[in-house]
Amino acid sequence: MFGLTTLIALACIVVGGGLARMTWWFWSEARPESPALAPLEIMSDSAYGKANEAQRIAMLDSVRMGAETLTPRTPVSRLERTVEEPVKNAPGDVIDPLLK
Repeated sequence: MFGLTTLIALACIVVGGGLARMTWWFWSEARPESPALAPLEIMSDSAYGKANEAQRIAMLDSVRMGAETLTPRTPVSRLERTVEEPVKNAPGDVIDPLLK
């Protein structure tokens, strides 16, 4: 009976040592989350989806690194699109070399 109890105790010690080693490995390999990902967490919140543009900018600026040193941004009411005129007298078959 003494031999079986000793064997079980040794097995528990070995398993505990293995778990301690695995825990040490996990903590040494794990890295903290980058602060640059904080705006993505805010964007996934439902309050962000319901907010207007000014509130969204304020929410994002509140979690950005160095936000206290930035000047407040103004919301963009509408994006401006620039339309380029086609080149006159250009051959018709050459539109964009990347489209071939």
